[in-house]
Amino acid sequence: MNSSPPMRAMRPRVAERLLEALRHVAQHAVADVVAERVVDLLEAAQVEHEQRQRSAATDRRRAHASRCVEQRGAVRAAMVSESCVAWCCRRRLLRAALADVAHDGGVQALRC
Repeated sequence: MNSSPPMRAMRPRVAERLLEALRHVAQHAVADVVAERVVDLLEAAQVEHEQRQRSAATDRRRAHASRCVEQRGAVRAAMVSESCVAWCCRRRLLRAALADVAHDGGVQALRC
């Protein structure tokens, strides 16, 4: 089988085009894999970022709840202190009133 000279001249071009097509396919395959890996890495980074944001929001809510509990405790302490002061004042006034009655009426003063 003798090939004509023009056919022999076409063979290297066909082989070159075939190799170029194979290189193209390989480049696209590499690009697809690399793009997929980059997307995977970016998604992982996004998930980490969102988790940090949620964690920070949770920390802020806990701090707020803690401040509320502290304030509630301070308010209760103030109310207890205020009621103690009021009770002591009432007790002193009652003692003074009973002492006046006892002094004026001859009744012995009652001890509270």
